Amino acid sequence: SQQDIIADKPIRLALKQEAEYFQNHPVYRTIASRSGTSFLARNLNKVLMNHIRDSLPDLKVKVNKMMLDAQMELQSYGDSLY
Repeated sequence: SQQDIIADKPIRLALKQEAEYFQNHPVYRTIASRSGTSFLARNLNKVLMNHIRDSLPDLKVKVNKMMLDAQMELQSYGDSLY
């Protein structure tokens, strides 16, 4: 929380206390494994990795086309004078 940041609480301690809160709360204890910063970070990482995996092939095609276009333009200038 912002209060933890202001108090300069170590992140490890804040994460531990957050996990304990969800595990001990009467309403949240049943979903404690799917709650909190660690769960959010893991899921956002999965989303990011899936997006990268899905986007990479198209990006590779675009980069290869740009390289080919640049090489063709370079060849159109003729041979080097040196």
